[in-house]
Parts: sequence; C-alpha cells; structure tokens
Amino acid sequence: MESMSEAIPMIGDELLVEATRQIGERDWSVNAPSLTHEWRCMLHLKAESQVFSGDTLTVWVYDIHQTQKTILVSNSDFGRKPISDRMRPRYLQSIRCLQNLLSFGLSQEPGDAEAISEVKGMFNRCLRKDQWDWFCVYNAFGSPAMRLARQMAGELTVLARAMRARDFQTAEVALSRLRDLGLEPLLSRATEIISREAPSLSDARPLTNTGHQRSFVREQKKPDQKVLSEYSKEKLDRANLTHERILDILVKFLETHGHSVEQSAYIDAFCRLKSGPAIFEAKSITLENELSQVRHALSQLYEYRFRHKIPEASLWIVLSQRPQQEWLIDYLENDRDIAVIWLEGDRLEGPSATRLLESGSAALKRNQAQNPSIA
Repeated sequence: MESMSEAIPMIGDELLVEATRQIGERDWSVNAPSLTHEWRCMLHLKAESQVFSGDTLTVWVYDIHQTQKTILVSNSDFGRKPISDRMRPRYLQSIRCLQNLLSFGLSQEPGDAEAISEVKGMFNRCLRKDQWDWFCVYNAFGSPAMRLARQMAGELTVLARAMRARDFQTAEVALSRLRDLGLEPLLSRATEIISREAPSLSDARPLTNTGHQRSFVREQKKPDQKVLSEYSKEKLDRANLTHERILDILVKFLETHGHSVEQSAYIDAFCRLKSGPAIFEAKSITLENELSQVRHALSQLYEYRFRHKIPEASLWIVLSQRPQQEWLIDYLENDRDIAVIWLEGDRLEGPSATRLLESGSAALKRNQAQNPSIA
C-alpha cells in the first residue's frame, strides 16, 4: 500500500484534476485522484480562463501547505518560463561574486552588496512565486525547502546591509551562518544549471579565456594553400596570435559580466547578451588589409547567422585596432547594422562597446530611435 508521503507530489509536478466547485473569481476546488483523501487540491487561475465544473485539466503544483494539507495548482505557465537572456548574466555574475565571498572572505568592495541583494532576490522569487521564472530559479537551487529558502534570504539581507554599512564583523557572522546553512552547494548547482539551460548553438563548445579550446576553431578555419602562399609564415603566425588575443579579451569581458561564450565550427564567439543572441567575428587588421578583412568578416557574419538559423542574432566585428578608414565604421554601423568594437590595449572600445551590456528594452528603444518606422 502506498504511503501518504509517497502520494504527495512535489512542487513542479503535473497532475490531472477535475474541476468541482468555483470558490472565487479565479479559484476552484478540484479533485485530484492521485492524492490521498486527507489532502485537498485548489486551482488558482493566473490568467482569464474558461473553466466549468466537470472539466478535466492538466495542472502543475506551485505550492504545498503541509499543515493545512492543501496542494495549490495552476494551469498557467507563470513561474515556469525559462530564465531570460536579460536575467541570466545578472544571476550568474551575482552568484559567482557571492561564491568568492564564501570561499575567500570579504573583499570589501561596494559592488558585493548589490550582488548579495540579487541572490537574495532569487530566493525571494522562490518564496513569493511572483515572477515568470521563479520555478526555474527554485529548480536551479535544487528545490530547497521553503523554510531553508527563507533562512537564506534573511541571512543575505543581513549580509547586504552589513556590507553597505561596512560593518565587516556582522558580515563575517552572516557569511558563517550561510556556510552552515549549506549555501555553497546550492550556488554551485545554480551556476551549473543556469549556464547549462541557456539556449545554445548547435555543434557548439564552451569558449573560455584560457585559450585551451582554440584548436577547435583553428582546425575548422585553416587557410588553404593559396592563402598560405600569399602570406609569409611569420605574418600568419602573428595574425593568429592577435586573433587569439582578441578572443581572450572579449571572452574575459563577457564572462566577468556573467555571460557564457561558445564557439562552433564556423563562429569565433557566440553569446546570449542581455539584448539577445550575438555572433562575433574577430579580425586582425593592418592599414594594408583592413578593407579586405572587414569585407571577409561581413560576409562571414551573414553566412553564419543564416546557417545557424538565428535571424534575431546581432552581428559583431571585433578588430585588433581602430580602422584607419573612418568610413568603414559608419558603413558597418549605420548601413549594415553591424556592431563594431576594437582593442585599445586590454580594453574593448568603439561605437558599439556599450551595447555589450545593453538590456533588451534599451536595445529596442535605440533601434526605434534609429528606425522610426519600426516603432
């Protein structure tokens, strides 16, 4: 005989229920045959929906009240939406910052307080169930008990306030409590899950700023013998090293801001920015070859976007230096809608540099300002 605990579903589980009686504007009492008779099941409609007594519905569990022996279910996707491109880097950047605090102690940087508050907000999403992605965040943390999530949020509140007040003694106590509560494995799991569940390129591999993965792209992009005959080995080696450096600096910048970067057989770098997917092509240029290199990059970007079937992706050219022919920048940015950035020492500069951290709403406003017809 199945025990009562085995018959109780978990948050996120789907149930087949029958609507029995309406008890509010958007609330119904429903019968769930899979539940034991001690438990009752209540359906809350997040959106307007035509439900009639006797209707059979597939719903999912969004809360469980143990003391009241009540299962709360929903027929809406509210809460189960995937983590967006806008929120993913915010979550990852904040989690990594907190992981560093837990591992290495206080860095005494003002930005830490904001990262702590962001992670606190992630736990509050799980508690309040008031955001479109709350269940995905809850699942990323490993579905912790709500009591534990509430304790985590409380200690993170204390920690953030102490950091802002530069009260490092109180902050250290809060960090110790968070370690004792088991926050570190929850953060490790969340980092893995949130990164893994990001939409990915087909035939893609992670790209890091260590350079260890570069051989994959180089093997796929070997120049043919005609190209090799046009360039001396010294020039080719120098160009390859510069190409590596461009990618290292780009990847380091994006990873620092919570983004994951990939490469494929064709694409130098692919990233889901806050404003959406982006394809990057890196080019080493000199005064003699900048025009031909830009032309190559332009044709490659259009081809790669088409072949990977991501028409919404923004296209980026990352150059080893500022082009000396100014019209190229104007042409790419304003005529071809290609974002242009380049290296200035170890920094990324150029007219599109700020767009790397631009939100989706900011990108939409900018596009509408540039193209009033799409408003």
